[in-house]
Amino acid sequence: MLNMLQATHSLPMDTVKATLLDEMTAMPDPFILVLDDYHVIERTRLHCFI
Repeated sequence: MLNMLQATHSLPMDTVKATLLDEMTAMPDPFILVLDDYHVIERTRLHCFI
């Protein structure tokens, strides 16, 4: 996932979302997802994603 996010080209949001959800559901143990500085995001598309 990190490699995907660091890519120099832009990926479709649906691809990123599907990959992130797949990786999160495959985690064997419970976890907490922390979205630091979420209040700084100004793009509506990112708010809808989350």
